[in-house]
Amino acid sequence: KEEHFHANRIIHRTIVEQTNNGFLVELFDNIWNRGISIRSFSAYRIPDPADDRGQHLELLEQLRSGNAGEAEAAMVKHIREGLANHMGWLSEQAG
Repeated sequence: KEEHFHANRIIHRTIVEQTNNGFLVELFDNIWNRGISIRSFSAYRIPDPADDRGQHLELLEQLRSGNAGEAEAAMVKHIREGLANHMGWLSEQAG
């Protein structure tokens, strides 16, 4: 679980760094490092770790391709699915 947390942070930060936007990188670090983020992700169970890994690989492939439209679509898909998973998990925790 902890290995996945650190790998997930590295992959997301690497993507944000590619924007060459210092403000965005700082914002990412501030959000990621909030205690609630760390606690919620460490307790959060990924519905399907293989799917999560596949999404990250697809996203990296699109970024490497240089096709901005495809990379954007992959990023939006990943963010929406991640948000839906986290919201579902938070609902379960709230009971």
